Amino acid sequence: QDREENMKTISFINLKGGVGKTTISTWLAYLLAESWDLRVLFIDNDKQGNASRWLGADERKGTLTNILMDGASARQDLILKNALAEIADDYAVCVIDNPPDINMSVFNALSCTDDVIIVTLLELDSIEGIRKMRDQITDVQQFNPGLSIKGVLVNQYMAYPEAIELSKDLEREGFPLFQSRVSYATPMAKRHILAASRARKSIFEVCPYCRVARDVLRFAEELLQ
Repeated sequence: QDREENMKTISFINLKGGVGKTTISTWLAYLLAESWDLRVLFIDNDKQGNASRWLGADERKGTLTNILMDGASARQDLILKNALAEIADDYAVCVIDNPPDINMSVFNALSCTDDVIIVTLLELDSIEGIRKMRDQITDVQQFNPGLSIKGVLVNQYMAYPEAIELSKDLEREGFPLFQSRVSYATPMAKRHILAASRARKSIFEVCPYCRVARDVLRFAEELLQ
């Protein structure tokens, strides 16, 4: 069977950093595994390695760099795709956290991705990152026709008139927006998020009923639908 029939691959990305890609992608992976009982493969494609540290990965056992370097003699855009094909039957979902960059590792990730989720803040720099990302995805589609933007997820949302107008601008430009939005964290929620990060736990283990946790849960439900 083809990889797409066995494992759904989701890439989180935006060319603007600091928008919450790593936090939301790791929380989503936790939800899929714990609440939906799915076998989830998580790939940390960001050189900062924040997701790897949060998940407690042992880099001495190998990293994505090892996979890409081991396949250096192969066609560069297919190295990760070929590696995933060998284990696709073992997982239901693959979540990839990508850096705010376009390089060979990101190209490899997009070449084997089904759905792209662009995490954004409703600010001009982040919105411009979305536009550039759409152009990049169009370029990669010639190598991966199944690649598509599943949706734009707004993070740290506050219902200011300026934010609402930027959201409407995205819709007018044809970007699919998730109905779910992750609210701006209150000071208490920020404390819980920091505590969760330090303890290498998800927000659902520390503050499951805070608004941010409920927003991410709604996003996961919308995504699965």
